Amino acid sequence: YMIPRTFLEQQNNDECVLFNHSCEPNCGFDPDDGNSIIAIRQINIGEELSYDYHFLETEPSLIRGLVCKCQTPSCVGALMFDRYREEEFQKRYYPYMSPYL
Repeated sequence: YMIPRTFLEQQNNDECVLFNHSCEPNCGFDPDDGNSIIAIRQINIGEELSYDYHFLETEPSLIRGLVCKCQTPSCVGALMFDRYREEEFQKRYYPYMSPYL
């Protein structure tokens, strides 16, 4: 909803607006440069591109408490932006998180 209808005519360098959140993402940040977005698993044709918003936000986030609607088996329910502290989350996704986290 944040992308203007005329998005293609505008010069917008923030590719992140093209990705939705998922608790089981198919994309993440490139470990080699921290800015590019890469596939972290196979993405099926027609599948929505997503990354876990916890990859780039922390507790002070303005959208803390956002209700997650990804409906994946591992859905956390509400985005509290503290998952970067969880050992299992780090083991699975640390290479794909924003370098400033």
